[in-house]
Amino acid sequence: MISLYPSLILVGVTILAVMVVLLIQSSRHARVNLDLLRLNETLCFDLPDLLRKSWPQLARAGFTGLSWQLDWFGTSLAGEEGIIGKAFLNRHLEVGEIALDVTLFHGGRRWEQRYFSDSLAENFFLLLHMNMWIKMGAVQGAFGQAAKLELFLQHDMKNIAQFIRLAAEQLEDVKPEHEARLLTTLRGAMPTVRVRAERILGTLSCNAAKVEKCYCRLAEVWQQAVDMHGLTARIQGDPTVFLAEAALHSIIDNLVVNYVDQALRNPETLPCLQISLSQEHEKVTATIQDIQGRPCPWPERLFEPFWSEQREGLGIGLYQARQLAEAAGGSLDVRGTSDLPLIFVLTLPAAKSQPKPTRAVISTEGRNLKER
Repeated sequence: MISLYPSLILVGVTILAVMVVLLIQSSRHARVNLDLLRLNETLCFDLPDLLRKSWPQLARAGFTGLSWQLDWFGTSLAGEEGIIGKAFLNRHLEVGEIALDVTLFHGGRRWEQRYFSDSLAENFFLLLHMNMWIKMGAVQGAFGQAAKLELFLQHDMKNIAQFIRLAAEQLEDVKPEHEARLLTTLRGAMPTVRVRAERILGTLSCNAAKVEKCYCRLAEVWQQAVDMHGLTARIQGDPTVFLAEAALHSIIDNLVVNYVDQALRNPETLPCLQISLSQEHEKVTATIQDIQGRPCPWPERLFEPFWSEQREGLGIGLYQARQLAEAAGGSLDVRGTSDLPLIFVLTLPAAKSQPKPTRAVISTEGRNLKER
């Protein structure tokens, strides 16, 4: 019986050592989970930033590599950290206009290490999925607010219509002795009506789906847009497109305003646009670049709804331009590198029945934006 004591003591010490090791590993992974949660909160639940900045925490947990591919509202992003191996955990996550393929490499870990790695990986995937839902929920909520705003505008328009109808009825059957009083009433009411009308006109946008398509010379539309905003541009080519004129003007205005905003932020370097227009088969392509521009530090944000570098900006212009281009049968994309200005690439349906226009080169010299 006495001879069993050393064996029992050895078993007990072994069990205690294993429990201590498991407790240490569990505490380490719990701290990593907490650090990831705090990092995500610090980044305001922003998915691209979390993917870029979470690797130090994951490396501390024993992962050997991380790779991801993100489709962020039509813009493709990718990243890779550490060592890419054969043993991995992969997830494909998709919510609305966001899709993500993310892979964590654990280096062939086994037993309790594999258990803790799998647990932390699942928590990380859940965190990413939650950020996707938060972002899409915010976007949908903003669109819901826009729908609510449309109802308010309809109500204001109804009030203005009623006032105009009432005024017209009174003017049709006004007695001579009441003309002075009616004129005084109209003078008092019209400033308020004018303020409401200007607010409505500034908020409402045209519905391109209800406008008939027509033939538009693309160079003319670009020239009008850069002239109106006082920019300098060189336009090469003059193809004809076939789509709703209001939609075309909205697409181009949103692109031009993007450069106007840059000029207002950096008045010492005014934009100088190089716009190349060409036609191939049934598509017209426009490439737009500011040859004096700076590299964009956040290209993935360009088409993100309701994100703006400016506090007063709505962050909807380029997103709306892409939506209108796709609705017309075209596309709007951006390409570039970290050390060169971005190039916007706009494709639109060409005019099939119109003769191919002659090549044209149009230069427009804009006035200094500081004088505006």
